Amino acid sequence: MKFDVNAVDFKKGSGLVPALVQDSKTRRVLMLAYMNEESLRKTLESGYAHYWSRGRGRLWLKGETSGHVQKVRGIRLDCDRDAVLLQVSQKGLPCHLGEETCFHNEIEHGFFLEKRWNERIVIEILEHLKDSKIFKVKEDAGEDSIQVVNALTELLPPPSPEWMEWLASIIDAMSSHPIDKVVTTEGPGVYLASLVASRRGKSLAVASRKQFPETEETEFTAGFFEHGDRTHYIYGVYTNERVLLVENNISTGKALASMLESLQGLDVKLKEVICLIGRPDHEGKEVIKQETGVNVKTLFDLSVKEGRIDVGISPEMSDYFQSLI
Repeated sequence: MKFDVNAVDFKKGSGLVPALVQDSKTRRVLMLAYMNEESLRKTLESGYAHYWSRGRGRLWLKGETSGHVQKVRGIRLDCDRDAVLLQVSQKGLPCHLGEETCFHNEIEHGFFLEKRWNERIVIEILEHLKDSKIFKVKEDAGEDSIQVVNALTELLPPPSPEWMEWLASIIDAMSSHPIDKVVTTEGPGVYLASLVASRRGKSLAVASRKQFPETEETEFTAGFFEHGDRTHYIYGVYTNERVLLVENNISTGKALASMLESLQGLDVKLKEVICLIGRPDHEGKEVIKQETGVNVKTLFDLSVKEGRIDVGISPEMSDYFQSLI
């Protein structure tokens, strides 16, 4: 239903209603403020968030001194019509303490609840990986290769949205560096990389197997990389951009090493390379380190030994996961 300003119940809160502020791109809750009728009308007229300061007893434009203004993309009224939700495009940082959200403090017992939640997800993922299916696939060279199929490496069966959102949140927290873009290759990793890009409010660039013609008006090919008989074209990634590279699986590391070399040749600033599943039995991380000098982080490790699946938290992530669970 649609309501006008006159429908807002300011009387219940002695002339004020709480205003929850959410980033329109990342959906992150940024802050909580208060509005009176004047500030709400001023927000609707100007398109920029105005609030009522209870401490100063006056109307104020968010960012009036810092420049960290909030351009409003939408306003919603709750079912009791005594609270509003603002979806905004935030310029700069919303918190006066320099944080990305005003809700950056943790309550101790609330943290224990979060740890319990994290532990459940980690156990579920590890149990699922242990039940991965193993297939022998005939390669072009005539040799058999072992393929491991599960919800995280090949999206078979379709993964739980709860798992994927949680994994995206972990990668987001791990890669705290400022970035300009998230990059991945065409394939199952797009699902996870798109969630990470959405959380960061950044664009996702996907290396495609297709080559598209450029025109004089549009230049969108940054480079390409080759692995075996496959060529991938990297679109929309440019020199000096800060990049977070996200993949769902790393085995021999040859394809990823080729991509990293291509990005390095473009003078792209690789802030972090994170893969969901590593294969220690294929030594892909060692290959990439030797060929490119890049340290790849994996969340979980999976090996096939004599037809048996061996899974666990990756060594470099064990301390981090211990802090979560």
